[in-house]
Amino acid sequence: AIVPIYTYTLDDANRATITGYSGNATALYIPGEIDGHEVVAIGDRAFENRTDLRTVMIPDSVTRINGNAFYGCSNLANVTLSKNLESMGNSAFGNCDKLTEIEIPKSLTSCDIFYGSYGPFRDCDKLKKVKFEEGTTVIATMLFHHCTGIEEIEIPDTVTIIKDSAFEECTNLRSVQIPDTVTKIEPEAFYNCTSLTTVNIPDTVKSIDKSVFSGCASLTEVHLPSTIKEMPVSAFYNCK
Repeated sequence: AIVPIYTYTLDDANRATITGYSGNATALYIPGEIDGHEVVAIGDRAFENRTDLRTVMIPDSVTRINGNAFYGCSNLANVTLSKNLESMGNSAFGNCDKLTEIEIPKSLTSCDIFYGSYGPFRDCDKLKKVKFEEGTTVIATMLFHHCTGIEEIEIPDTVTIIKDSAFEECTNLRSVQIPDTVTKIEPEAFYNCTSLTTVNIPDTVKSIDKSVFSGCASLTEVHLPSTIKEMPVSAFYNCK
């Protein structure tokens, strides 16, 4: 009997979620269709701890990558995300220690993560280069939460909102460029970014939420615009 390389489940519309892989490719081009079913999601732990994987390309049919989907793929160095990706789960690429760069598609607006867990790129300590697709308007909730590799971030000048915990606990993040298109920075967006030294908040920002820069113990210089109407006491809590 022929053993299928991919296992999958089907939703009500007969679309596939990949749940496992038994092949041995080091460069994996995930198909957009399996057995005539459109592939729309990568399931929980589908490729977890596959240390043989070096390159993964995710087809544009995929809108969701679930929790721990590629967790512990410690040799995975190249990832191309779907251009239609809308959501990523907890630790989806967690502990992918060889991952050095990633481009985030503009379609990604949320991370489906419950309170108390980690962002999709947790402990990716070599992930230094982050690019956002042209036209990005939202930096998703918890997108780079606990991503230890990031040292600098340039947010594109189309972004209007930085969502809660987007860069929380990026402990090596030293500099961030916030463009003058941003109007709102949500709670804990840069919470516990302990290496962040200077922040320049543009005049377009009307509100800074609670604990946005709380725990940023290395912060020595902050430029606040006169346009800010309200700012809670906790915004810069535990900033020495």
